[in-house]
Amino acid sequence: RAIATVYVEVFRGTPMMLQIMIFYLCGPIFTRVLFGFVYTPNPFIVGIFAVSINSGAYTTELFRSAIQSIDKGQWEAAQTIGLDYFQTMRYVILPQALKRILPPFVNEFIVLIKDSSLLSTIGAVELLQTATVIGGQYYNYLIPLSLATVMYLVMTLTISHFAKKLERR
Repeated sequence: RAIATVYVEVFRGTPMMLQIMIFYLCGPIFTRVLFGFVYTPNPFIVGIFAVSINSGAYTTELFRSAIQSIDKGQWEAAQTIGLDYFQTMRYVILPQALKRILPPFVNEFIVLIKDSSLLSTIGAVELLQTATVIGGQYYNYLIPLSLATVMYLVMTLTISHFAKKLERR
């Protein structure tokens, strides 16, 4: 529990940009000191790792709060009919918690898509980086950045649309 608390607090309490930079710039140093070999990090792999670790901390809190939001009477009712802890979680608590977690979970996913643009700082090729490179190549940033804007909007609006449909079900 203490390890999980430290993980959540550290990764929710520090900027994602800092985390990306630490994993990318300090990872090779830690590897050399701990294991004795030097490696050159792949920006894409480091980016996936950093974003996943950060998002995992937020998602952990979403699940924790959703489970804790279920009324104590639901737990008691499950115990009364003879369900053990795992059966209570599977058949009673989690179905209700998942219903409550859907909107903030979708929001976290949308933030994750938008925050992927931070990976350009370590040289990972992603949508914003590509638009900037194309803009620099043709000395015209308006069209590539506008297209990147439209692409981000299409992704986030599509996810929002499907989430609203799922919420109604």
